[in-house]
Amino acid sequence: MATPSGNENQGDDLQRPSLESAFTQSRDDENDDEPQAATPLQTVTNLVQNIVGEGMLSLPGAVAGGTGLLLALVIAAFFGALLGYTFSVMGRVCAVISGKKTHKGCGKELYGPLFAQVMAVFCTLKTAFTCTAYSIVIGDALSYIIGSFGVHGIATSRQFLLVVVVLVILLPLCFRRDLSVLAYTSTVGVLSQLFVVSFMTVRFADGSYSPGGMFYDSIEERYRPNFDGGTNMWGVSVGTFLLLDTLSTAFIAHYNAPKFYSQLRDPSPARWNGSVLVGFGVSLLIYIWIMSVGYLTFGKACQGNILDNYSEKDAGATAARVAILMAVMFGFPLAFTALRTNTIDILGLSSSRKKTFCTATLVLLVCVTTMGCLIESLGFVNSFIGGLCAAPITLIFPGLLLLAAAKQRMHVAKVERLLSFGAIGFG
Repeated sequence: MATPSGNENQGDDLQRPSLESAFTQSRDDENDDEPQAATPLQTVTNLVQNIVGEGMLSLPGAVAGGTGLLLALVIAAFFGALLGYTFSVMGRVCAVISGKKTHKGCGKELYGPLFAQVMAVFCTLKTAFTCTAYSIVIGDALSYIIGSFGVHGIATSRQFLLVVVVLVILLPLCFRRDLSVLAYTSTVGVLSQLFVVSFMTVRFADGSYSPGGMFYDSIEERYRPNFDGGTNMWGVSVGTFLLLDTLSTAFIAHYNAPKFYSQLRDPSPARWNGSVLVGFGVSLLIYIWIMSVGYLTFGKACQGNILDNYSEKDAGATAARVAILMAVMFGFPLAFTALRTNTIDILGLSSSRKKTFCTATLVLLVCVTTMGCLIESLGFVNSFIGGLCAAPITLIFPGLLLLAAAKQRMHVAKVERLLSFGAIGFG
């Protein structure tokens, strides 16, 4: 872990303050109206909601592509630990060492304006397409759910339904500055995710989708359990690359790390690291849970969206689809707040001005909603996000920032230096 540098002389002492004094300065340097009021529990809830979303539904299918289940769980744990560490680094460096609440502010402090602008652009692209992906899921899921009740016409149009959700639910939430307020909706989102995996666990245990089970005959052949060749536990194939790609983007919340730290109540490095550890740990457990019950229920037949495997006649499956819709809707504001912050940063404006804040919120929400209405391929959006933005945001930027902070402000343990170089190289 990072520790303050030793005293070489009085001048050096003034230039290299202790970690606690650097943190105190970080609170005083930025004077805006965003309260630092989120408790560790609220921070953990927001973090889990920010990490885990509709993407969890693709994990069983990625395992079924040719990777042994136990090996897949090991890979998931590796990415969870690695990206949890780089998330912690991003928060510590941006909020504590540089005294900044945004990626651009941190990058400018440590590397200069060009690097800062590059960071802000990558984070803006990532959050813009994340919000677009959420919009697509909201429109598609709501259209499917309402259509399943026999409703037709404009009432089931994904574009119409998306606009309604944006106006009625998302717009008020996106106007919130305080992450502690969003913790309440995040709680609903996390509970919705837990409901989905609990439903899948019940169906695995009661054998409803096994041959002779209650719903076995009500689903198409391609959706029925397929364990030809037995249960794959340690196998490796070309499909393992798909799993690696999926898991490499499954723990991304780094675009919100500075904001999460700055709004943590009574923040300190230890308090922050504890919140990150619990948040990423819970997220990893949810991923392990859904990969296990999904694959052990359907084997090689797992679809890209595991809920597609479940019968339309299964009321529990319908409830699970509603639950994942709730989780996505309440995850949207967390991604959107990072999109707004980075966009305002790129334009060189101040979010503390109410007019700027409100205008940016409305314009960006209109843009994201329009993209969600026009783009239908969720796979394209997710692939674009992963291919372009994942590695820089989660691995390269945190590593570079920590190395720069080590030279300018603080001593860093040798193991952390090595981890930083490893993260940059891996990215």
